[in-house]
Amino acid sequence: EQLRRWQELTINQGFDPSLFSMANSATCIWHHDDPRISFAAIRPGQLISGVNVSNGELKMPPNLYLERIFSVCSEIADVRFVKKDQSLSYGASERMPEDGYVATLPFGYNDGWLRRMQKSSVIINGKRMPIIGRITMDQTMVKLDRKYPIGTRVTLIGKDGGE
Repeated sequence: EQLRRWQELTINQGFDPSLFSMANSATCIWHHDDPRISFAAIRPGQLISGVNVSNGELKMPPNLYLERIFSVCSEIADVRFVKKDQSLSYGASERMPEDGYVATLPFGYNDGWLRRMQKSSVIINGKRMPIIGRITMDQTMVKLDRKYPIGTRVTLIGKDGGE
C-alpha cells in the first residue's frame, strides 16, 4: 500500500516514479530485490553507522555484515569509596548494595544520556559496570569492580574489549 501510494503521488505530481525513491535503510536491507521499488536514490540513515535499523527485531541477511563504526565515550572524573546502604544520587533512589567504589562520569541527561538509562551499564576496560543511582543533568554514577584512576576511559556506546 505504501509503495502504491508513493507511485501514485509521484505520477500525479508529473514525476517519473523510477527516478524517485522511497528506499530508506530498511528497504535497502529487506526489500532490495523488489522490482517495483526504484533505487535511483536511497536514504541509508543509521545503516551507514552499522546499526540494525529494526533494533534487532529482524535478522540481517546472511550476506550483509554490519559493524558499528561509532562510539560515545567519557572518562572517570571522580572515584569514591562508598559504604554498604549509603544513599546515592538525587532522591536517594538507590543504596549502595555493598562496600565498594563508585565513579562519577561527567555525562548526564543534558548530554543525551536519558534518565531511563539508569538501569543500564557502561564499559570500562572491557568490563560492564552498572549505572547506579539517578542520572543527573551532567553526571552519571557507576558501581566499579575495583578502584580505577581518574581519567580512565568509559564507553557508553560502542565496543571495548569483548563487550
